[in-house]
Amino acid sequence: MVTVKIMRNGQVIDVDVAELNIPAPPASAALVVDALAFRDLFTDDEQLAVAAAGQTDPLIRRFEMNAAAAQRVPLDSPRVLQGIHYLQSLGLLTQNRANQILSGQAP
Repeated sequence: MVTVKIMRNGQVIDVDVAELNIPAPPASAALVVDALAFRDLFTDDEQLAVAAAGQTDPLIRRFEMNAAAAQRVPLDSPRVLQGIHYLQSLGLLTQNRANQILSGQAP
């Protein structure tokens, strides 16, 4: 049992921490960025390469449109993960750059 001292009715008392009903912090908070910040995670060359590829690849175009339409882009969402991995599979991103983008690291 872990106790803390608190003031109750003018007296200092020991209380079991479990009795305080303090919610646990989330295991891991997902990194969420807005659409512009998401685009800024890509280098200029990557942005141009993705835009050019999106002219002929409907999957890339849909990924771009979804990201642009989103007010908030959770970097761990299935859509984002699939899109980034698809760009990587086409050689538009390296594994290292994909990891950096998904962790919210600007170039």
